[in-house]
Amino acid sequence: MRKHWQYVAAYGFYVLLAILITYPLITQMGNVFIGAPESDAYEYARHIWWYGFALRNGEPVFQHTYLAHPEGLPALWLWAIPLQSFPAVIFDVLLPLPVAYNLMVLLRLALNGWAVFFLVRRLLDGTHMDVKITEHAAPAALVAGTVFMLYPAMQGQLFGSHAGIIALWGTPLYMDVLYRLRRRSSIGLVAQGAVFFVFGLLGSSLLLIFMLAPVTLYFVFARWLERDWRWLRRIAITATAGILLSAVFIVPAAVEQATSQAAVDPGGAVRFASDALAIVTPSFFHPAFSSLEYPRRVLGTNIVEGTAYIGVMAALLAVIAVVRYRAVRGWLVISIGAWVLSLGPLLKILDTPVTLTVDGRATYLPLPFSLVSYLPVIGTIRTPGRFNLLIGLIVAIMVGYGVAWLLNRQLPRTARWGIVTVLLIVIAFEYQLTWQYGLPHHPTVPATIPAEIAALRNDDSIRAVLNLPHQNLIFAKEAMYLQTAHHKPIVAGFISRQTPVSEAKLSILQHTLEPSLLNEAEVDVVLLFREWDETLTQQVYAYLGNPLYEDERYAVFRVPQPAATTRFAVDVRVPDDIQAHGDIHTYAAETSWAILSADLRADGRDISVMLDGTPIHSLSIDGQTPLQIPIPILPGYHTLSLEPSPPCRRPSHLLDVVCRTVSTSNVMLSEPVQPSLNGVVDFKRDIRLNSAHVTQNAAQIEVWQWWAYDDSTDGNMVRFVHMVNEAGEQVAGVDEPRGDIHAGQQHVEVTSLALPDEPGTYRVYTGWYTLPDVQRLDVLTDVDGAENDWILLDTFTIGPQ
Repeated sequence: MRKHWQYVAAYGFYVLLAILITYPLITQMGNVFIGAPESDAYEYARHIWWYGFALRNGEPVFQHTYLAHPEGLPALWLWAIPLQSFPAVIFDVLLPLPVAYNLMVLLRLALNGWAVFFLVRRLLDGTHMDVKITEHAAPAALVAGTVFMLYPAMQGQLFGSHAGIIALWGTPLYMDVLYRLRRRSSIGLVAQGAVFFVFGLLGSSLLLIFMLAPVTLYFVFARWLERDWRWLRRIAITATAGILLSAVFIVPAAVEQATSQAAVDPGGAVRFASDALAIVTPSFFHPAFSSLEYPRRVLGTNIVEGTAYIGVMAALLAVIAVVRYRAVRGWLVISIGAWVLSLGPLLKILDTPVTLTVDGRATYLPLPFSLVSYLPVIGTIRTPGRFNLLIGLIVAIMVGYGVAWLLNRQLPRTARWGIVTVLLIVIAFEYQLTWQYGLPHHPTVPATIPAEIAALRNDDSIRAVLNLPHQNLIFAKEAMYLQTAHHKPIVAGFISRQTPVSEAKLSILQHTLEPSLLNEAEVDVVLLFREWDETLTQQVYAYLGNPLYEDERYAVFRVPQPAATTRFAVDVRVPDDIQAHGDIHTYAAETSWAILSADLRADGRDISVMLDGTPIHSLSIDGQTPLQIPIPILPGYHTLSLEPSPPCRRPSHLLDVVCRTVSTSNVMLSEPVQPSLNGVVDFKRDIRLNSAHVTQNAAQIEVWQWWAYDDSTDGNMVRFVHMVNEAGEQVAGVDEPRGDIHAGQQHVEVTSLALPDEPGTYRVYTGWYTLPDVQRLDVLTDVDGAENDWILLDTFTIGPQ
């Protein structure tokens, strides 16, 4: 019974410690969220709110119909990580949302410390080992739990308000079961291990990589070295059961993610990796270390993901443990491996990649993570710094052993508890990440919402809200949180990282603010974050008039009734020097064609013109080159991109590679014209003509055709454009063998035909035939000319009308 009370008392201690290190959060639980201004607190709070709102209003819980209006967003990803939202969802039933969220975070921090206390106590008191390490396991375990709970990498995640990532208590409890499997095995014990395995990744599926997999591999490898096959078999069965059980959560989300268009951050693995000095770098906010110059250089741009300070006291205790106890030396190896992986693909010192010269060429110094990143699943990691969480767990275990060695000295009881008290105070003081006025002061973000914004919920005429600016991620998170007050659908929004809503749509709506387009998007209210851009603020006021409500941060506008229908809109976002791509966003009411014109300059560069990510034109730029090419314009919102091939993405290991950009000026898209052929025409062999247009001047006609290929074709295919007279005789034409074409390709082709001298009426046809039999491909769509397996594109007259 006494042991059980120790566990209860330990949890109470960690709750009080959580309150201390997050001060002054406890004094304003209902008015703020824990986390820095750029954190994810608003995003997670909104998702927590949605569970209750959806259930009360008959909305699907895992289909967020109030985001990305009107389509909504699938959200099975949240099914895979329920600990990101629970138990705050339950608290939200009785408490204000900010209180529910903050309470979840505080209790979770305490539970992390308690789980390590539970594990280390049992390691030291002989429960798991043949030899009892100390008679004073509880005090030593108390210090170990404090180390894990307050470890700077943990506080870094707290700084980013990563409520799911810090749900780490399942891993120590899973480890406890793996140790217990040494002496006995049962279905119940295996089930416990599997359940704790699952809980270890329900805060974030990536914890499988950062925590659970390394821990499991350590146990497997250690048992293999000891040739303890019985224990190894039990571990393998338990881990397998955990993987199978976790599939219930992970597989549905993985299927959803595989079909989504989630954005990938190719530079994240470098930016969110730890500096090599991070393990010896305290917080630059700490008053005891504020005089040091290097901490800000090491952590200043990456305090959330790059914090990894072990601390002087914890390091000394860990060294004692490694020297005195063989049982922890294996964990030292794992911690070194985790540290190397936390550094990411390149070695950084003072937040700058280390360079060296090989054969006269400057290069960065690659690390093992650059090889590991090519493996499946692991290659998606953009935050290698999170391996420091595993280091924190291992350091905590070592500290427990180190304290146990100290407490085994022949000391009075009072002296032992004095030692423990001093260790707790020193470690808590040294680890604290943020300070203000000499006290722990964790950053928070405001949780109050103006009553005027909340009052929008009472206006049933509001179909949706457009939040501006759309491109600012921090404001996008806050806009999602404002939805918890106004209860209206929003046009953008996201489940993780970035909205999947078309950039073209959001860009055009923001650029034009046309009431007709806003009305078509079912936007009745525009909510502006005024502090973003003075030019945008002036534009919104000029276009939408006086706001319904404004303060120093927000302005709320009612969209006026449209005076006319918008048929075409364009927003050019092409930089003067294109490295990766330059975009042109379009809106059109119907299919049409336009001329893309630009002055381009490059030193022998190929460039592709992309339509929604698919190449439709390819050309070479060498010197000053004027561009005049036809572009098909599709109904709705679409993106044209100018993309150098290959784009300027410097290999991560090369320093002296200079990318040859493509310079641009006078980029314009003409007013569109209606196509001569309006409608898709299908040919045999999965060839499709999406659209075509014929233009005429005094000397020639130009035929614009947009072809798509759903299957591969061989070199025996010929595409033709023929001009025939009234007698059906060919008077001009171009027959072009197309060579090998791969499935999924698209081309916009321009064919010029000289006008005949004879007056009369002429028709222009297009189609395909095969060689060597010159057999036309079947036209599968009922259009003019299909009976003869070609398509009539246009008819024109030369001479007197």
